[in-house]
Amino acid sequence: MYKKLIAMALSLAMVFSTAATAFASADAEASEASMLPAVSLNPYMPKGTEIPEEPEAPALEPEQPAVPEEPETEVLPEEPADEESTEPEEPSEEPEDDDEEEADEEADAEKKAAIRYRNGLASYMRSKNSKLGKVWSRNLAQTFIDIGEKHDIDPKVLMAVAQRESTFRSKATSPYGYKGMMQTSDWLARNYGYKPSDLYKPEVSIDVAARYLKSLKKTFGTYTMALCGYMYGGYAVKKGNYSKKGAWKVMNTRSEIQNYLEKYDFV
Repeated sequence: MYKKLIAMALSLAMVFSTAATAFASADAEASEASMLPAVSLNPYMPKGTEIPEEPEAPALEPEQPAVPEEPETEVLPEEPADEESTEPEEPSEEPEDDDEEEADEEADAEKKAAIRYRNGLASYMRSKNSKLGKVWSRNLAQTFIDIGEKHDIDPKVLMAVAQRESTFRSKATSPYGYKGMMQTSDWLARNYGYKPSDLYKPEVSIDVAARYLKSLKKTFGTYTMALCGYMYGGYAVKKGNYSKKGAWKVMNTRSEIQNYLEKYDFV
C-alpha cells in the first residue's frame, strides 16, 4: 500500500518537474527572441518564415511642436519704409529744382567769366594800339577766341602773332606781298579757299593763320617750332635754316597777355 503511494508521488513529482522545465525554457526563448533584430541576418532561414516588421522606437521625449513663422502679412514694417514704398513724397521735385538752379548758376558764372576774359583781351589790344575802339576790339577778341577754339590753337598765341605782324591792324600790307592782320600770303589764302583780297578781313586773316599754325604744330609738335615754320616756312625748318628768336618773342608776348589778364582780374 505504502509502496504504491510513494510510486504515485514520485510519478507526480516527475510530471511537475518536466512541466516546470518546459515553461522555463519557453520563457527563456521568448526573452531571447525579444533581443534579436527584427530582420534575421541568417541566410539559411527556412522558407516561409514570417518576419515581423520592426517596431518604431518610442520617442524618449515628446517632440515639441514647431513654432510656425509669422506670416509676412502680419509683419508690420516701420512706418517710414511703408510710406516710401507706397507713396512718393510730395516734395520729390525739389532736388531737381535745386539741381536746375545750381546748373543755372554755374552757367551764369561761366558766361560772366567768358565775357570778362573777352573784355580782358580787348583791353590788352587797346593798350597796344590806342586807335582800336572798345566795341571793335571786343568783337576782334571774340573772333580770336572762336577761331582759336575751332582749330585748337590758343587765342593768346594768335593775338601775339597779330601784335608782332601788324599791331592788330587789319589793312596792313607788306612790301613782300603779305596781307592783313596776320600777314599771310596770297597762295596760303587760295590754299584755304579764300581770295587774296579777303585777307584784309580780320576773321579771314585769323582763320588762315590758325589753320596754318595747326598744320605746322601737328608736323613739328610745339608752338615754338610751329611759329618758326610760320616765319621761315616749313621746308626751311625741316632743313634747319631758321632761328627761334622770333618764335620766342611771340611766346613771350603770349605770357605778357596772360599776365595782363591776371593783373587786372580778367581771369
